[in-house]
Amino acid sequence: MNKKVLNFDSIYAGEYAIQELVKNDNNSSAHFKYSHHPPKGYELVVITYNPNHKTSFFLHSLYGETQKKALENMYDHIFNLKNTLKEKNSPYLIYTFEWYNSKEQKRVKSTFYGKSIQEVISKFFYGKHGKEAEITIFSITLNPNPVC
Repeated sequence: MNKKVLNFDSIYAGEYAIQELVKNDNNSSAHFKYSHHPPKGYELVVITYNPNHKTSFFLHSLYGETQKKALENMYDHIFNLKNTLKEKNSPYLIYTFEWYNSKEQKRVKSTFYGKSIQEVISKFFYGKHGKEAEITIFSITLNPNPVC
């Protein structure tokens, strides 16, 4: 696995670096939530916002001893994710959702990775409440594993 480890000099530098990874991948923005959970440290949750269909989705969460360490861990995870998803024995499954976006009044396709269908469904519905959670899903397709 190609591992890239960065040591950020500030939280802002770490957030910027992760925002650039996400933007370069699918033109979405990245947003950050921190929670302190002693003795585990800080939980970092990254949410993406796609301006094409005006929807936010959960990307990933993890812990670090400090906020900066959590950002370094997250950067490493996201940076290495593309290669991990291409591996024959990847721990992740990739699903494509086809759903109706009522804000844009059109069908949309979104792709999610996770270790189970339950995990990707949770990512899809993360943070959605009330009317926003009333989404019509036309299909959820498990994408084929890559052949190495």
